[in-house]
Amino acid sequence: MIRAPAKKNLLRKNRARIGDPRRVTPQLVGSGTSIAKFAANQSIFVQGEPCDALYYLRTGIAKVSVTSKSGREAVIVILVKDDFFGEGCMLENAPRVATVTTMTECTIERIETAETKRRLRNDPTFLNKFMDFLVRRNRRYIRDVRDQHFQSAEKRLARTLLQLAKGHDNESDAALPRLSQEMLANMIGSTRSRVNFFMNKFRRLGMIGYTGNLDDKLIVNRSLADILSDD
Repeated sequence: MIRAPAKKNLLRKNRARIGDPRRVTPQLVGSGTSIAKFAANQSIFVQGEPCDALYYLRTGIAKVSVTSKSGREAVIVILVKDDFFGEGCMLENAPRVATVTTMTECTIERIETAETKRRLRNDPTFLNKFMDFLVRRNRRYIRDVRDQHFQSAEKRLARTLLQLAKGHDNESDAALPRLSQEMLANMIGSTRSRVNFFMNKFRRLGMIGYTGNLDDKLIVNRSLADILSDD
């Protein structure tokens, strides 16, 4: 448990580093619901804050990270289009256990806790969508644990890149923000040197590439799925 002074310092540090989403002007779309656009590298909420709403990612890519008492950060989940997050609001007096930060420009729907509970009671379409997401995410977590035990770092990296590509709206190859190899290594439980080796291999095989302009992007080709073909 983080003590109060340490928690305040953590919140202040995160706000200073990634910005405050409360500067974004939301568009009200109904009772207890608003939609806002966020630039890349903006926090949606920060570890330790009170849980007061459920969120739905309409477009873009975001990351879920946790920070230790010593200040070390680990990225644990990547959020893509149509993912919910912040469901801890369904628990009484629960603090946020992680920080969510945009990686690209994102459009995000915010649903206040009372409105979330009302929809779950009275809106079968919303209930089915939310439950479908929870089941899919649980399956993803089980698969990630399985991969840590049985899959090579190469396959874990390929799966992570493909998961990121799902946040791309087009059917063509995905152009993603340039990702640090340290972050990718952190996500798949490997080392930066191993990630560098496999990224170079994927590039030689034409499975990934880089745009090479000022707004340098990582291109993930659909052929990268061939790495997982014998799963």
